Amino acid sequence: MLAEKPLPEGLQALAYATARDGNACRRALAEAEQAVAASERAASPPRPWVFPFTAAKLAGYRALCAVRLAQPGEALTAFSESLTATQPAEKQRAILILEIAAVKRMKGQFDEAFTLAATALSTGVLYGAEGSSRPLGSSAPPTPARSSRPSARSISGCWPPWSADTIRA
Repeated sequence: MLAEKPLPEGLQALAYATARDGNACRRALAEAEQAVAASERAASPPRPWVFPFTAAKLAGYRALCAVRLAQPGEALTAFSESLTATQPAEKQRAILILEIAAVKRMKGQFDEAFTLAATALSTGVLYGAEGSSRPLGSSAPPTPARSSRPSARSISGCWPPWSADTIRA
């Protein structure tokens, strides 16, 4: 049934974006948009415990795809659509802030990228996000952190593509 497909299509689009296949990603996002439209026309969710996959959630997937495809303008627009409709939990918000920092880095806004990434790192330390560091803007899976002690965490150790020295240059 078409109304049950937006989440798998959104995930498929993200997989294509991670593989840098922009055309396949756009096709999957278009299919997900059609599925969201069809599910929004439905009278009620198929099961009461199922949370609907909304246009705002799809905008979040579009944003993540745009980050992986190095399309900063599209990413910021989609993040704006997504985050105005939903407020994620603190840890999820920190992950999204890292994605937005990656977009700012792509646009050459290094000071803002650094500030956003530092904010996300602080949230991770505060909420105990053990072992969840990865290169900023990378599609690589998270790698274990060097230490679980907040005092031992290094900002430059979280973002190999650039460091504080690179920003100052």
